[in-house]
Amino acid sequence: MKIPIYAEVSFEGLNQLNLEDIKKALQKAQVGFTPSYITTHHFNLQELLTFLKLLDQALVELNLSARFPYPLYIISNNITSHPQFYIEQNVESLPSHFFKKVKRLKPKEQLLLSKVVFTGEKISNVDLLSKLDFLHNQAILNRELAIICHELFSYETILEQLRESLD
Repeated sequence: MKIPIYAEVSFEGLNQLNLEDIKKALQKAQVGFTPSYITTHHFNLQELLTFLKLLDQALVELNLSARFPYPLYIISNNITSHPQFYIEQNVESLPSHFFKKVKRLKPKEQLLLSKVVFTGEKISNVDLLSKLDFLHNQAILNRELAIICHELFSYETILEQLRESLD
């Protein structure tokens, strides 16, 4: 099994603003099965936004996620954040745990890697879009619950102070 290290998605000979070419490049680079990044320094802001929209559509059609099981990073100087993608300024600022040298694995490492591969296959068989929507909705509900609990705690504190002042 291959150690998960960063792979650059290459669009050599392909049009980056064409949906079918984007899908070909994603499949060739095995996006979703290895941590990947796409360099977009040559785009202006409007082209970059168009590319990201097409990239999102291509990932949906290929039933891939830009976050699970391995992330897809966009290297760009034009924007700092995006709702669907991880954005970084340069390759050196990517998380360092996928910058590893290829070496022979020890038996324990091989066992752990096989578990990761198996979990990655299970993740790719799940409808990730519906799961991410569910997680987003649960996060909103959890924030509302936290606000209500904080408010309740404040009222309870005020009530205790009033009882102490009356005694």
